[in-house]
Amino acid sequence: MLQLWFKYSVISASELTNKLNDAIQKCVSTNSEYVCKTCYSSLKNKRIPKCSVANKMSFPNMPSNFSDITPVEWRLVSPRLIFQKLQEAPRGKQLKINGNVVNVPADVAHTASILPRMINDTNTIKMQLKRRLSYKHSVSSENIRSLRVLQIAEWLINNCELYKQ
Repeated sequence: MLQLWFKYSVISASELTNKLNDAIQKCVSTNSEYVCKTCYSSLKNKRIPKCSVANKMSFPNMPSNFSDITPVEWRLVSPRLIFQKLQEAPRGKQLKINGNVVNVPADVAHTASILPRMINDTNTIKMQLKRRLSYKHSVSSENIRSLRVLQIAEWLINNCELYKQ
């Protein structure tokens, strides 16, 4: 799986070619340059890593026309809403989680049914996501395109296992 890693947290895939076994042949492709240390230890012990493509842990290739999707539009078609506070780490400028993480299941079918049906009447809708309906302040607020949200939902239903149900 393609991810961003620091150089010290990965091992060259060429080191695995000397120790060929079934797990390595299933997981490491010829164009792989590096393997993370967690996957390396699993492969060395002749086990397939939990987060490998061989375990069907890959993301579907998104169409190029979905590059303009806003974060709130993605959250509307997400099966789970995650509320977390992210801060920038002092070194490396990476984001880190601060505090608790709230994971709320969402009903995508219900969300799609609430969106206005006459899309020609409303091109954009002001959307505010709150942790609870009783709260005054929203976590995020954006204008969303209801037609775009429906297009994303249709594509996910047709191409992603998580949305088949």
